[in-house]
Parts: sequence; C-alpha cells; structure tokens
Amino acid sequence: MRHLENRPAGLRQSGRPADPHRHLNLTRLGLAWAVVVAACATPTPAATPPDLPGVAGPTTTLTVNVFAAAGLDAAIALDILEHPAPGEPLVVRARVSEAEQLAGLTAALDAALALQPRARCLERYRLRFTLRDGTQPEFGYACEGGEAWLRGAQPFWQGQDVVAPEAFRQQLAALLQAAPAPTP
Repeated sequence: MRHLENRPAGLRQSGRPADPHRHLNLTRLGLAWAVVVAACATPTPAATPPDLPGVAGPTTTLTVNVFAAAGLDAAIALDILEHPAPGEPLVVRARVSEAEQLAGLTAALDAALALQPRARCLERYRLRFTLRDGTQPEFGYACEGGEAWLRGAQPFWQGQDVVAPEAFRQQLAALLQAAPAPTP
C-alpha cells in the first residue's frame, strides 16, 4: 500500500482529482431512472383526432358544426332525395333554391352538434346541397323511432352521426309534407 501513502490527498489512483460530489451525481442518476420508469408505467392518453374544420372538443365529446365544416354558407340549392322503398333507387322528392328558405335550413345546422356512434338504421333521405363552386356535399337523413340522424362520408363526421337539430327537423318536415310523395 505504499503507492497510496505517496499520493496527495484528493487524488484517485489514476491521478485525476476525486469528485467530491459523486454522491450527488449518483442521486441524480437514481432520480432520472425513477422518472423514466414512472413514465413508462404511465398509460398514454388517447390519441386525439386530426384537426378538421368545424370539429372541436375533447376526445370524449366531439362536436361538429356541419354548417362550417361543409361550407354550407355557400349553398345555393338543396335536393331532398328519398328511397321510396328499401333497395329502390333514390328519387328527388323536393328541391329548395329560394335563398331565404335555404338560409333557414342551413342556419339550423350552424351549431356544435355532438358526434355519436352510428345509428343502426337505414337512411331514408339523402340531402344534396349544391354550393357556389359546384361541389355537392351529401348527407344521409335517417329517421327511426322519432329520431332524426344526420350523417355523411366527409372526414369531419369521423364515421359518426349527429342528432339533427329540432329547427332543422321541423323545416325539413314542412318541406316534405308540401312535396308530392314519390311513386315506387
């Protein structure tokens, strides 16, 4: 142990100075390891859906503003098509092109509507809006048991439905009542 006796105090055997804070470095390393382990054990939050126009809300209760998401402020016409019988092709039941009437219908969809799982019912009506640029967003309007569901294939629906607002249902019911019934 003679080589230790000749070494100046505070030097390691390699000749480098000893780290007086070595116990602090080990403590920091231990804390860092604990944080990593805790982070790995914590469940990851649910993935949030992509940012879509007109869609807002936490992942548990998403809403969609159909008016904003579909650009219905540019609507110039609405064709209401109906399936006269299951499996039958769609027929035009009514057409709305009067600006005031169309504005009333589209304004009823200018609200945050809660997205819900798809209703297990057949779509009875297809609502085809014509926009100023010529595009035609279409929505299914399915009625079952007094409920009126709206749905579509656009990304903002996220494979779900919304319950049609009462004002929209009333206006659409009045239009359908005034229109002649389709013949199968």
